[in-house]
Amino acid sequence: MHEIAEAIQQMPSRSWVPILVVTAIGIVLWAAGGRLLRTAFALLGFVFGAAVGWFLGHAVELGAPVGIIALVAALLLACVGTLAYRTAVAAGLAAVLAIAAPLAVWSVADIKGLEAAVSGPLGTPEPVLTAPVEPDPAADDPDPIDTWLAEIRGQGAESAGISEEVVDSLEAATTLAEQIVEQAGVVWEKIPESIRGQMIGATVVGGLIGFLVGTLATAFSATLVTAFAGSVTWMAGGWSAMSKAGVDGPWAPATPAAWLVLWFALALIGLAVQWTVRAKAADKPS
Repeated sequence: MHEIAEAIQQMPSRSWVPILVVTAIGIVLWAAGGRLLRTAFALLGFVFGAAVGWFLGHAVELGAPVGIIALVAALLLACVGTLAYRTAVAAGLAAVLAIAAPLAVWSVADIKGLEAAVSGPLGTPEPVLTAPVEPDPAADDPDPIDTWLAEIRGQGAESAGISEEVVDSLEAATTLAEQIVEQAGVVWEKIPESIRGQMIGATVVGGLIGFLVGTLATAFSATLVTAFAGSVTWMAGGWSAMSKAGVDGPWAPATPAAWLVLWFALALIGLAVQWTVRAKAADKPS
């Protein structure tokens, strides 16, 4: 996590904009996403359809005014977005449970101290024999994105039609993505091998249950999905903002169980907020 925080700190100052946008989107989803999700899908379909229709109207001779083509495409994709809402909610709940279930397994193992089970009778860890690691010849191959950015730097970003600011942002984003992938590998290596199979099984079962519940109870699942997804989104945005500001300290959870408890607590607060607002709206005289 420290390496990711350093990568975020090194990003250009303009990176504050996406960080704050992500945080704001997370808060809206967390507090009111269940009521806004269906409308958001229809609105996104309408806007995307209008853009596609406008482009087609100018690029292809269809024998109709561009505005009419854009309007028809917008209405069509708005209907598609509305119909896709149920599937998207089911997929979202499947994703939430597919993440939460293995985290719960890991948290239980962490609390019970299963990692200490591999120790000897006197508490001394048993020696682990490892095979020599063969060097990977592909590890020395240059990254294609880094190569492309270096070529742009070499010939001049402006002559390549890309500004220096865009190149700086791409380099920072590439570094951040590499750190996230590397830290994910580090986290996986920390997981005891004895529970990795259980975590994979929990991921599959959680995903299947989430998709089934999301399909059968769409309205309830929409509230559940937005509360959990919104909370983790603004948690990530808030943590990124603190990292960007250089706020360092013991405030971040240090164990998977602590992160899981924090996530569930914030999600439950979001559920309570959404249900309270919905109940008050239902009590208003029509």
